[in-house]
Amino acid sequence: MIKADWNNFKAKFSDNPQDNFEWFCYLLFCEEFDKPCGVFRYKNQSAIETNPVSVGEDIIGWQAKFFDSALSNHKSVLLDTVAKAKKHYPNITKLIIYSNQEWGQAKGKAPSGLIEIESEAEKINIQLEWRTASYFESPFVSTDNEQISRHFFSLDNSVIDFSEDQRAHTVSVLSEIRSSISYQGNSIEIDRSDVIDQLSKLPTQVVILSGAGGTGKTALVKELRL
Repeated sequence: MIKADWNNFKAKFSDNPQDNFEWFCYLLFCEEFDKPCGVFRYKNQSAIETNPVSVGEDIIGWQAKFFDSALSNHKSVLLDTVAKAKKHYPNITKLIIYSNQEWGQAKGKAPSGLIEIESEAEKINIQLEWRTASYFESPFVSTDNEQISRHFFSLDNSVIDFSEDQRAHTVSVLSEIRSSISYQGNSIEIDRSDVIDQLSKLPTQVVILSGAGGTGKTALVKELRL
């Protein structure tokens, strides 16, 4: 189990907390709605982060907002999000809004900003679901999706960090391997296309290459990665 720690999040992603918060919410959205291959989106998509998804009778869109103050201070931004969502996606029935912040109560009652936003959403037949700070402390986030949460809330290396370190190390090693030589303006390279084709068709993700030193095993691996 990993506890939501927004101070760690801001320290780890100080260069761009909004973009990384969007990625975090995107991963959780895909987990919740069983989209292991992701959801199509456009660059700078309007109102919502990706295209809506169909779940039963609902057409669901989502938006992620990373704020430094309570949601009550961002009423106009949230109202604009709701209006644009319906304008650009008329069939949308539900809008999930993720935020690291919470709504503040007004003397034990729902704040006026929340009431106004939900009222405007109801007028245009959009059901709002708020995934605020408490959501990120829920079992779904802290336990069921611990590996995802650990990357965003822990300053220790996560599985994602480890994978990225391994990728960077591989690139570093392979960058020094030459698979061709230049001679009189021509590039001379051993044709390994037959071997690469055979390896590419193997029904497994793990392959062990063995052979004497200098026979071109690493050069082959480099060509496979390209």
